[in-house]
Order: sequence, then C-alpha cells, then structure tokens
Amino acid sequence: MTSRSPKRRRLFGLGPGQLLLLLVVLGVAAGGGYYGYQRLLAPETATAARLQTQPVRRGNLVATVSSTGTVQANTTARAPASCS
Repeated sequence: MTSRSPKRRRLFGLGPGQLLLLLVVLGVAAGGGYYGYQRLLAPETATAARLQTQPVRRGNLVATVSSTGTVQANTTARAPASCS
C-alpha cells in the first residue's frame, strides 16, 4: 500500500504564491483608483469655499448693488395696506 499525500486545493486554479500576487496587484489597483478619483474627479469640498463669519449684532441692514441694467427681485410679496 502506498500512501499518497493529499492534493492541495487550488483556489481559482492558482497556486498560493500566484494567489498572493493577484491579491497584491488588485489591492494596488484599487488604491490607485481611489487616489486618482480623489485627486482628479471628486467634487470640490466645502473647504474650497472660504466663508467669512461675523458676530451677530443689531443694526440696519445695508446692501449696495452696483451694475448696469435693471435690478429685479427673485420673489415678491404683497404687503397689507396697514404696513408702513
């Protein structure tokens, strides 16, 4: 009687070294894809728009519009006759 050593199971027909190499290559490709997306295609974040904030205080609100042409409000509302 001859003893046979059990055959190693091969995953996807690849040996252990080849499987490890495949996993490393896939990991590098996924990392490169993520890095490329973040650097080239991702939408700009809120950090790109610099916001200026001020403490709240009471007073008159003054806005100046300087342009040629006509100024027209986006929305209008009717005020009751008793408003002054």
